[in-house]
Amino acid sequence: MNTKKLHKNFILSMLLTFCFASFSSNANLILSLDPVSDVDVSDSFVVNLFATTQAPGDAFIAWNLDFSFDTNLLSLDSLTISPAFSAFANPLSGQVPANIPFPPLPVSGINVLLASFNFTALASGNTSLSISAPLGLNSGFANMFGLPIQYNLTSTDVTVKKSASVPEPSTWILLLLPSLLLLNRKRSIK
Repeated sequence: MNTKKLHKNFILSMLLTFCFASFSSNANLILSLDPVSDVDVSDSFVVNLFATTQAPGDAFIAWNLDFSFDTNLLSLDSLTISPAFSAFANPLSGQVPANIPFPPLPVSGINVLLASFNFTALASGNTSLSISAPLGLNSGFANMFGLPIQYNLTSTDVTVKKSASVPEPSTWILLLLPSLLLLNRKRSIK
């Protein structure tokens, strides 16, 4: 009889835990990207993706996001997943999936680093680096019970400028040589 009551209490506590976890998954997880100042063509730069949890129930153990940008203007050289996570797919494919190594300990906090994008600017223009939700069941963020956590989508604008051309030393010599010859000729005439 004691075992039966203990079994019912265990099932009831698990059910309540599951319900509380599902209610807490309605809170928001805030995503943010580093703002990017203007970059010049052929410059390399890094953009970091962060998550901030607002409530204890927002702690997550896995995430899967899509990212997009104009590939005519930017080249993604590498993508580094935060050491707190492990990638389980090719992150250069356009998706950023990651989970916490076993045993899963939920991650929460302010400005939790998720990933770092390393870019090179290819051509001048404007583009937006956008983080979005991929299609499918394993998209977004999951708490320790595998339930989805709501989150905001984010983006940052990138302006690539043409770099100012700096004359090479040989160009300076070609420009200064005629001036020096004219000055020398003036001196020799006097």
